[in-house]
Amino acid sequence: MKKEQKEKLHEDDWFVKTVRSFLTKVRTRPTVLNSVLLVLGVGLICLAVVRGCEERITSKAMDVTDTAKDIDEMERAAERYPGNADLLLKLGDAYLRRDEERDIEKAINMLETAVRRAQNGLQEGMACLALGKVLMNKEEYGQASEVFAKASTISETSPLIRDEANWYSGRCLEHLNRIDEALERYGRVVLEGSRGRGGMWASLARYRQIRLRQQSLD
Repeated sequence: MKKEQKEKLHEDDWFVKTVRSFLTKVRTRPTVLNSVLLVLGVGLICLAVVRGCEERITSKAMDVTDTAKDIDEMERAAERYPGNADLLLKLGDAYLRRDEERDIEKAINMLETAVRRAQNGLQEGMACLALGKVLMNKEEYGQASEVFAKASTISETSPLIRDEANWYSGRCLEHLNRIDEALERYGRVVLEGSRGRGGMWASLARYRQIRLRQQSLD
């Protein structure tokens, strides 16, 4: 065999080996990729199942919340669904309306739990607002003002809740004789009114601003 032919065979042999090696790698990559996709697929399925279970539990809790007619039913439901903030809010309100001995403390406990277990900004804002009003009625103005202030800073809550919380925070600060801070709270609500979003709370805030300034001149 001529030297040129031998060299060509060696070249062909090297080429064949290289191609075979490449094809082997290509064949193994789908196997690895399939494994990765399988793991990801199983993970997504598990996540979907968990989400589905959570939604089902939430749906059942909401049904119970809507159908519970008295405090005993709501208390039993709260034991079954301790993480449902809407149910805790409803139970706290029921305690306040019943107004028996120790009901105020029970209401505060329910509302504090609702704040901690709120699943979104709207629930948290509503729970803070309700809790602040109870504390304000107990004349615990300092603590109430802090709770209202928290409600007003929750970014995902309703603008109406934020305005109402700022207004009530201002009223608590008035009781504490922290007039400058109260005016600042009212000013936030008035500012929202100037943007067309303040509504009733903006009008009430303007009234309180006028009253406080008149009192300062007396």
